[in-house]
Amino acid sequence: MTHKPVIAFILPDLSAGGAEMVLIRLMNALPREKYDPVLVTVRSDGVLKDFIGPGIPFHPLHASHVTMALPKLYKKLREINPAVVVSTMAHMNFATLTLRPFFKNTKFIVRESTVPDCTLEERGALGPVIRMLYPMLYRLADKIIAPAQIILEKMNSQLKIPSKTMGILPNPVDISTINISTPPAANNGTIRFIAAGRLHPEKGFDRLIKALKDYHGTAWHLTLLGEGEQREQLEYMIKALKFEDKVSLPGFRREPWQEFSAADCFLLPSRWEGLPNAALEALACGTPVIAMRDAGGIVEIAAEAPQGAVTLAHTMQDFLKAMEKVAPAQQKKSLMPERYEKNRVNADFEKLLQEMLA
Repeated sequence: MTHKPVIAFILPDLSAGGAEMVLIRLMNALPREKYDPVLVTVRSDGVLKDFIGPGIPFHPLHASHVTMALPKLYKKLREINPAVVVSTMAHMNFATLTLRPFFKNTKFIVRESTVPDCTLEERGALGPVIRMLYPMLYRLADKIIAPAQIILEKMNSQLKIPSKTMGILPNPVDISTINISTPPAANNGTIRFIAAGRLHPEKGFDRLIKALKDYHGTAWHLTLLGEGEQREQLEYMIKALKFEDKVSLPGFRREPWQEFSAADCFLLPSRWEGLPNAALEALACGTPVIAMRDAGGIVEIAAEAPQGAVTLAHTMQDFLKAMEKVAPAQQKKSLMPERYEKNRVNADFEKLLQEMLA
């Protein structure tokens, strides 16, 4: 029997985030006749557990924090003996790369999911330490991948990480799984906006809700899909602005295609992004996008999408003006650029693995 290389995918947990979902999709897509994918997580919690492909070994380390998991992660990697390790998100990448010197025959690929500004801002007082760790640890990686060119450019210019080991791997979107069972209902003159993502300051939902008090367009409703630590704050804002009938927070949706398709426009008010999965999926459902220009790779998506599919705003004032111009959706077809289709991305990922294994 031919020995198949073990590919270990490393995540902090299985929470409903874009970075986690992308890594799981890449893992699930690997042909099992060629590779043995394995998933290792620091914690076992999270709604994405059901997304793990059938038959893929899952090893939660049951640690409270990434740094506390290092001894267990070392032991687990020794046990499974992977040919390639793939991790994502800066803090997980840092931890994984500290083990790199102990695994001489293993290749390490780290995926940077968002612009470094986000990581540095989130860590507050630890920002200077994080800034130092980036070039120190990332130089140990055999390959650094990111879903958008802007991420790699900022890592090179802001953090002085050499570009020679960097490469782009877009987020994969599986159009075949986007199942829209019923056509959108009549909107009765109400413009239907939708947004989706982790309820976290990074996503900018707080500034969107705050800005909506100055919206002067026709009747509107916003559905905001997702869960996260900012839920209570957003609920308080909605109540304070008397938007209870205007803004809905129905929670996380495993398959939000029906809601995306029924909306007239998808909103992306993010302060930072890597490559926004939800925006790509909304475009695949035929729903145009209004986004803040700061939202990472959305600029690259806009350049490749059909004209008018993505509107970029410099300020929240511009964002509101674009919202006021939204008309009820007509017959829909996919607006997503082809380069993000899963088969192309998965083929590029497998090509990268082959380079590492060579």
